[in-house]
Amino acid sequence: MTGKRGTSLWCGNIWSRTFERIRDQVEPYWVCLPMATRTALSSYEMYWYPWDDTKKESWVRPMPDKEYVINLDHNPMTTYRYRMHQEDLAKQFGRWYRLSHGGKKTVCLLGMRADESLQRYSGFLNKKYGYKGTCWITKQFKDVWCASPFNDYSKDALNLYRVIDPEIWGKLVGRVQGANFASIYGHTKAMGYRSVTLPEGHTWKSYTMFLLDTLPARLRNNYIKKFNTSIRFWHETGGGLDEETIRELTEQGYHIQRNGVSNYTLNKKSRIILLDNIPDQTDDIKSTKDIPSWKRMCFCILKNDHICRFMGFGLTRQQQKRIEAIRKNTKASRNLTMEFKSPAYHVIAVPVEKIEPNTYNPNAVAPPEMRLLYESIKADGYTSPLSVITPKQRTFMSLWTGFTVTG
Repeated sequence: MTGKRGTSLWCGNIWSRTFERIRDQVEPYWVCLPMATRTALSSYEMYWYPWDDTKKESWVRPMPDKEYVINLDHNPMTTYRYRMHQEDLAKQFGRWYRLSHGGKKTVCLLGMRADESLQRYSGFLNKKYGYKGTCWITKQFKDVWCASPFNDYSKDALNLYRVIDPEIWGKLVGRVQGANFASIYGHTKAMGYRSVTLPEGHTWKSYTMFLLDTLPARLRNNYIKKFNTSIRFWHETGGGLDEETIRELTEQGYHIQRNGVSNYTLNKKSRIILLDNIPDQTDDIKSTKDIPSWKRMCFCILKNDHICRFMGFGLTRQQQKRIEAIRKNTKASRNLTMEFKSPAYHVIAVPVEKIEPNTYNPNAVAPPEMRLLYESIKADGYTSPLSVITPKQRTFMSLWTGFTVTG
């Protein structure tokens, strides 16, 4: 159970009623522990934390008051680590349950409610995709509401939360960086939604390089490391591809070479090495999206895909250790509070006539990039405020940062 309301109050009530109805027949547990859940809304934040004990004022519902609730004040889970990843928490709960019951064999089943989704309901009844005449899961599930509104699959509909419940939306905005931006621009090219048009004068490679230059150093280096790993892999080892894809690559003129078989595929597909440079885009290959390209790398940046799942990556062991170290440090200092007031917290609108340029810090921008800036503002509007200084005994404000000229 997570600490958000978009569906949490609703499904929380369902769970409460369900638990009360069957509590004499089962051994109920309701896990409400802080856990790391991925967010794809910000270039600065990879995770947010449902039931974050340092932000109780931002919870969208109170902690359930039941004897079967597992939280930080009542946590029998010996395998739990503070702010562990959501997927790890699910695995470790099963491990703890088995250990707490004498190490006996344990079967884990995943249940999905269909009350709020006609697609889910029809999916369970549709025998076309079933097993032995019964449908258990279908392709339709990728399109239903997800548990977290901040991940890759549901951020496009984030604006619904703002419309449905403005009060709760205010808490969500303060909870996760980039939530408001994603709600406004989630359906635009700024967030990599649908087809992204390549800016005039750019290739996908040059556009990727341009985007990398706009990122913080830590995040930029993370992407570069991922991209270089992918490039080396496809030049030295190769990825497993179907024969249909191999034939299509050959027909489209790609220079490839077989390199044994892949042990990471079920039917031992042939490993294929790319002999030429990584292609700019692979729109001419229709049978798969697994072929690397600069376009795919560009989409990872636009979608805030820090792990590069869009390119088939997962967390490395080094990243897992780093996240674990951060969680330990956070646990040690989670009782500390910090108050800081910044002008950035109080953005105001002023008449443009009252703002004058400065003479000491204009940012000279080349014409192509200036054109991109113009197109971006024209398509998506302004996304961040300017900084100004108001000298004493002056009616005009002097522009401090954000002054851009062509050069």
